[in-house]
Parts: sequence; C-alpha cells; structure tokens
Amino acid sequence: MWDDIEDGYIHIQRMEATENDLKIVDNEIVFTKPRNVIVDHLKKKNDSEDRYLYLAEKALTILSQVKEVNDRKRFPEEGFIFRTEEGRTTRRQIAYCIEKACAKIGMPVKSAHDIRRTVASVLYSNGIPLDEIRRFLGHTD
Repeated sequence: MWDDIEDGYIHIQRMEATENDLKIVDNEIVFTKPRNVIVDHLKKKNDSEDRYLYLAEKALTILSQVKEVNDRKRFPEEGFIFRTEEGRTTRRQIAYCIEKACAKIGMPVKSAHDIRRTVASVLYSNGIPLDEIRRFLGHTD
C-alpha cells in the first residue's frame, strides 16, 4: 500500500492470503471458491516479519511512475501500489508477469521465491552479514 512507503523505506506488514468461505448445506460443510484477501499480518508472528526495507532511488522513481499511471487511468482499489482495471494486482498475476518476462528474454522461468533466493545469494557473495540478510528476508534464523 502507498501508506507503507515513507522516507525511502517500505514497511512490510501485510500479505495476500487465500480464504475459503464455508456454508452449511443439508447439514454438510461446503467450501466456496477460494478468494484472495489482504491480511494485516504476515505468515507468522516474529520480530523479523514486520520490517522496513530500504528502497533505492531507482525503485522510488519507478514507484512514482506507477502512481502516475494509476492516477491517470483512475484504476480502482485506491491505496494499492499495483492495480489494473479490475482492481489490485494479485500474487498470481505478478507470477504470470514474471513468467512472461522470463520467456520474452529466453531465460528459464523464475518464481518470486527463486528471485528471493537469488537476492539472498548475491547479498551474501557481496559480503553482507548473514544476520542482515536474515532480517531483510524476514527470517528469525
């Protein structure tokens, strides 16, 4: 959310989760189609999950351009950073964009988790202490 960006940092404090609605039909529990919702907590509660990540100047410039497009096109779901005509961008839509970009440049498809591991490896190979990498990724150990 745009409110999570301040003074060159983004506050990581929410996540997308899949939620099933359930109903009782003829004394049986029936799950409806899963839907993705934003929750104001992360997977687990630990000191590292709720964190602030530094945004490089280039990232801030790109985010500023994203905001201009959102405002110009009047996309719904105010407050969300990545939006389309249908509303906020889901994690599946982001995964699809990554897959498409990889295919376009002829490289093997990388998941968001693969990219996350690569970032950790690059940080480590550039001498960043493991404790800093751990905190950056939101891990306790």
